[in-house]
Amino acid sequence: MSYQSTESDGQGQLVRSKRAAESVFSPGFRLSKLDCVVAWLFLLLIAPVSMSFDARFFSVLSELETVAAFTVPFLAFFLFCNVFRVSRPLELCWAALFIGLMVTAVWLQALSGTVSLLIALLGMVVVIAVETRRPSYHGVGWRRLNPNLPDWWAKHGPGRRRR
Repeated sequence: MSYQSTESDGQGQLVRSKRAAESVFSPGFRLSKLDCVVAWLFLLLIAPVSMSFDARFFSVLSELETVAAFTVPFLAFFLFCNVFRVSRPLELCWAALFIGLMVTAVWLQALSGTVSLLIALLGMVVVIAVETRRPSYHGVGWRRLNPNLPDWWAKHGPGRRRR
């Protein structure tokens, strides 16, 4: 998929790049036009959609917990993909945790919705903490958290052999 996105050039300037040309060194915050459209649609539709779900399915969750159950994954997506630029395996681990917690809360009723959501938020913090300590961290604050990123990128960036 090749679409225009706006990314930080590492110097605080925003530059246009093609998604297909990800080999360009462009750490920091990233936001595409598609991300903006999805965010606006989500914000406009989340409350009515989450409130219209079959009450029997979410009967164990309060209205606020139901809205949060739809909002927390969106928040994670935005933070993981655009702000902290989390690696795919960590994203998938968090998604599995979230799904497991929601199954436990809704179907098994072994945890409350609030406890499940708090654990999911804690998991999000852990994922971000793990990612920001990696030598490949390239999200927001990379200069302070990972000042050696340009050297790492020169050795390991796309198109280079892993050592």
